[in-house]
Amino acid sequence: MIDISRALIAATLLSLVLASAAPQSSANQGRHQANTATVHATRNHSPATNAVDDFITITSGKIQITAPRGWKTAENLNDSADFQAVDAANGLYLIVLTDNKVDYVDMTLEKHSMETLAVLIKPLTSIIKSGPIRFKINGNPAVQYEVRGTIQGLNVVYLHTTVETSAHYQQIVTWQLVSSFESKKQLMQGIISSFREI
Repeated sequence: MIDISRALIAATLLSLVLASAAPQSSANQGRHQANTATVHATRNHSPATNAVDDFITITSGKIQITAPRGWKTAENLNDSADFQAVDAANGLYLIVLTDNKVDYVDMTLEKHSMETLAVLIKPLTSIIKSGPIRFKINGNPAVQYEVRGTIQGLNVVYLHTTVETSAHYQQIVTWQLVSSFESKKQLMQGIISSFREI
């Protein structure tokens, strides 16, 4: 069983790391205007089991994901995030950070991914990194790394996914304790793949 208090410590630590992870730009300023988050219940095929289960659609600002019931919007995972969601009962966390492409010169999907990932893993020890894998999320190119490491005595796993849309680089970061990763990986990949701008 997951120790939720320890998972929340990991979440807090990650929020401190990611507060400085996004490339500095005007996109990171003034983007914390109050957004109304909405949750809609839907009947979808489960990305993990391909069976019909109850899923919910979570919308915050211009970002939307589909996740199993039990997921909720969050507010305290990362001060710079444009979207935050959590399944606290299972120790699963997801944030999205948005950067406007117009703020960069000579930026590419791969470069954005590598630069933000480098900051994310800086405080980790015993790092094992795999990737990148390249795929598409709702027709948009994406790059993903899996990173295992230790921070403050906790063994954690991050999925760091960067999606290039027509106007943005979207950094989707999920994390959880190592003990639950393999059993939840396919589910988390399904949630990541449900990402869309609206």
